Amino acid sequence: MCETSLTCAREQLLPLIKEAVNMIRGVPKEIAEMQDELERIEDFIYEADRMADSQKDNTKHEIKAIIKQLKKNLAILAMFLLCMFCICMVRLILDLHRQHAFVPLEESILKSLPIRVFKPEEFKDGLKCVVCLCDVVEGEKVRVLPECNHGFHLDCIDKWFQSHSTCPLCRNLVSNESSIPNSATNAQEINVSIC
Repeated sequence: MCETSLTCAREQLLPLIKEAVNMIRGVPKEIAEMQDELERIEDFIYEADRMADSQKDNTKHEIKAIIKQLKKNLAILAMFLLCMFCICMVRLILDLHRQHAFVPLEESILKSLPIRVFKPEEFKDGLKCVVCLCDVVEGEKVRVLPECNHGFHLDCIDKWFQSHSTCPLCRNLVSNESSIPNSATNAQEINVSIC
């Protein structure tokens, strides 16, 4: 069983990333195989041209038309395979992102995140909660995320964490590894940066 959400996420992502890397590494091999196949086709074309010269003009034109069509079909097949590979990679990346984008934050982690009363004199440029897009005013409670040190209205971020487990600003995964800074027993010691 995983110790933290971050560890679980890493354990789930590593095999998928390795699989994607292996797929990407296999592409040059497939391209080399296609080049070999094209060389064989060119040899066939050369032989077909040579044979066509010895036959009637009618037959020669038919063979050339067949060879021309064969070249077109191979080019189309190669493009189709390349497109399919790109589509598969995009889907894999999107699936990996979706797996972690809409996972609610564990209640124990949420409760361990520091809460602080906002004081405007600590922030010269003023502050805005990126969840509700409203200004944070003096006396409002904010919840501080430990790893990125971003802060948000308490109600806004709690609602966000009902369907997400990442910071709404920087998308870092929120975990309980460092929920409360070591020396942050006093609320004055927590540096809140609300953007």
